[in-house]
Amino acid sequence: MRLKPEQRVTLDVAEARAMQCLSAGRAYASYVADCIWPGHSMKAQGAGAAASRILRRLEKRGLCRWKQFGWVRTSQSDRSAE
Repeated sequence: MRLKPEQRVTLDVAEARAMQCLSAGRAYASYVADCIWPGHSMKAQGAGAAASRILRRLEKRGLCRWKQFGWVRTSQSDRSAE
C-alpha cells in the first residue's frame, strides 16, 4: 500500500527520524517505520521493508547496524552527535 501524499517525507527527514527512533535502543525495522511514517497503513512486513531501505543507507555510513534481533545505533553515531 502506498503512503498518502501527506505522509511522504524527504530522505533526510526519514533518516533523522530513524536515528531518533534508534536512540531509544534496539528496534525492529517495522518499529522504525512507525517512527518514520506515523499513522501509515502498511502491514508490518511492508513497513519493515520500506524502513530497511533507510536503515541500510545509515548502515553504509556507519551510523547503525543489525545486531542479533534488531537495529541499533553504533558508537560512531553517538560520537558524531556530540
